[in-house]
Amino acid sequence: MTEEKKESNNSGISRRKFIQGTTTGVALMAGGALLGSAIPTARAQTPNSETAKLSPTRAASSAGPVLGSGPPTTWNQSYDVVVVGASGAGMCAAIEAATAGSNTLIIEKMPWWGGLYTMAGGSSTFGGNNHIQQRDGITGDSIEAWYATEMKGDDWRAPPEIVRTYVEHGDDWLYWIESLGGVWATTSQGVYPDGPKRGMSLAASPNYPPTNQTPWGYTLVYLFKKRLDALKVPILLQYAMTGIYREPNGPVLGVAVSTPTGSMNIAANKAVVVTTGGTSDNTTLLHAYDPRYDNDTYHDGARPPGLPDAWKNTGDGHLAAQAIGAGLTDMSYACYVSLRWGTHLYYAFEPRPANWWDGSQNMNISKSLYLGSAGVSITDYQQVIVVKNDGTRFVNELAASATTLLKGNDVSGSVDPYAPYPLVGSGECMDDQFTRAWLNLPDRPRNCWAVADANGAKTLNWPTAAFASPNPQTSPYLYPDAVTTANDLPTLAGLMGVSAKGLVNTVASYNSYVTSGTDPDFGKATPKVQIQTPPYYAAKWCVLRHTQRNGIRVNSRAQVIDQIASQWGADQGVGYMPLSIDQEPVIPHLYAAGEVAAIYGQRRFHNTLYGYGIFGRIAGQNAAAEPSMA
Repeated sequence: MTEEKKESNNSGISRRKFIQGTTTGVALMAGGALLGSAIPTARAQTPNSETAKLSPTRAASSAGPVLGSGPPTTWNQSYDVVVVGASGAGMCAAIEAATAGSNTLIIEKMPWWGGLYTMAGGSSTFGGNNHIQQRDGITGDSIEAWYATEMKGDDWRAPPEIVRTYVEHGDDWLYWIESLGGVWATTSQGVYPDGPKRGMSLAASPNYPPTNQTPWGYTLVYLFKKRLDALKVPILLQYAMTGIYREPNGPVLGVAVSTPTGSMNIAANKAVVVTTGGTSDNTTLLHAYDPRYDNDTYHDGARPPGLPDAWKNTGDGHLAAQAIGAGLTDMSYACYVSLRWGTHLYYAFEPRPANWWDGSQNMNISKSLYLGSAGVSITDYQQVIVVKNDGTRFVNELAASATTLLKGNDVSGSVDPYAPYPLVGSGECMDDQFTRAWLNLPDRPRNCWAVADANGAKTLNWPTAAFASPNPQTSPYLYPDAVTTANDLPTLAGLMGVSAKGLVNTVASYNSYVTSGTDPDFGKATPKVQIQTPPYYAAKWCVLRHTQRNGIRVNSRAQVIDQIASQWGADQGVGYMPLSIDQEPVIPHLYAAGEVAAIYGQRRFHNTLYGYGIFGRIAGQNAAAEPSMA
């Protein structure tokens, strides 16, 4: 669609019918929020829908700071809907907004579009007796049953109004993907171990490349981009949002953007939709919410040394929205953690070739954007012991499987008995006991390793030659500081950077446990393998900050909640009941969807792409329906 240029110094002011005053500026992430100091006696509210109305009690006591600083002196470009972030949720939002007739733009800070969606598995757990379940002869499901399972899987920490909206839109999502050319594979169980089969994923099809590979998230991105091209929606790459303009205590007006050629301001006549992804690449932000995330953890968007990151989930949307009054929910659970042995990388990715998308139907996957898993695997924790800085064990190694609970000094001794789906095993939630044992270590930096002897390394199929000559630029992408080998334990300990005395004594004690068949330290069930045959091998326990749950508070329409208007001066008297999230006041003309927005509870497993896409569509539809402020 054609860009509408605004060059006059007064253009940003004259286009707003209700703007009062001529204050300029933006709530910039680089400089912090521009918060006024005045506390008005009455808070003017501008709810954006019937669901956003305040109760009389709340409205009468909701005075608070003045948030927002008005428009800039100049708007460089103007669109109806501006979508920030070109991953799956943002693409879905832009498709819906453009389909509804709104002049729509996507800006993306990376040199490529697709984001984490491109590298995701591409499946989700969808139920409700949808038409794919019916096609596959699956019975016993319903919207209510799926809703109950989702709430259980979220540990009841997700807003029920949002989960209800999610499940009620499930079948429509499946039909919509079919309308884009997607073909659904046979329904699998999905991530939930109980209930009917609900696992949805794409099947190979000539409708999208490559037909000789299992479709991943990039297949969905391909379908989205194909539709966006047909709708002529531009995606401006390396355009990074640096702030959001908001009329003081009023609507959002547009965004400030950093581009390769300088800064600019883009007006949004109807709405801004924030789809900027998560926070896992922002160590400072994560550390603020959970100090256990320290510099001895790694971010998940990295690629081998010398290559730019595959993506940067640095919380841009979280911070920019907070600066104008949005709130975050339950961010003490800042992200999942993912365990890798011997590498700093989550996965390995090639640089994207310049022609990876040629504008028609050819996504150049032949050069394989995704190369494969990095690091080494531990398929049998009987083959290893896991030690910390002082060379001693700190965890029952079998707790990395879903069969044995932990006990010992650094963990609680059992899985939370009230957890709906007990988090045992090497799951990615920080409540998982194996991971928690590492996170709760007092040592800084945490220096923990899995140690095996020659027989154990062979059983585990470890690439032993690579332990002697690790190369993070070639498969399996082992890092020199994360793998090592030696012919004796004291030398191995020195290379690992742990106590030699501690490691030698620990191995001797553990070998005696194998002989006795009992682990008195951590209750490892029937220790089976002695560590006694050189050479010895060690792989470092590398924790990667991975995709999050939670984020910006939104309602079931994907509108961003005005946190201060909602909570400032709220009545705390006896019998007070909090408002439904759909009754809380919103920041007018601001939406959020995808990983940046809080639609799941903290314990929700992976398999969540489609939920993010659903709320991207909802955000785009509602943004397009806004009255224009031009």
